[in-house]
Amino acid sequence: DVYWSAGVQRTSVTLTITDSTLAQPLGDKILSLVSDILAPNTFTQTIAVFSEARKNEIYSALRPEVRRMGLVDSKESTWMVLHGLIQKFLHIVVMFSTTRSNSWTNWVMSYPNLLSRMTILYDGVTPPER
Repeated sequence: DVYWSAGVQRTSVTLTITDSTLAQPLGDKILSLVSDILAPNTFTQTIAVFSEARKNEIYSALRPEVRRMGLVDSKESTWMVLHGLIQKFLHIVVMFSTTRSNSWTNWVMSYPNLLSRMTILYDGVTPPER
């Protein structure tokens, strides 16, 4: 699980998204989940993706970190720490062909949190400015 690796295990994780991913039925759902996680101060979206059992594991794993940081020992503080760690260790790379992707502008406008946190690799001519 990408969020567990990045947030709890503190492992750098690169999520690669291609134009073929965007074309899949779940493409928008995937982008929405990742975008919500990367949004500033939205740890409520971060915890929503985990089951209750997994939330308890995360709480137990990060509780010492919360205490070490001098934060109030609470689940809310734990989720804020998790959110920050995910933002630090999750890297997004988007690869697509500008000649095949007509919806680049729409996609960027729909997921501004991704745009601010990703590396873009173009295959083809750069789209014209609007």
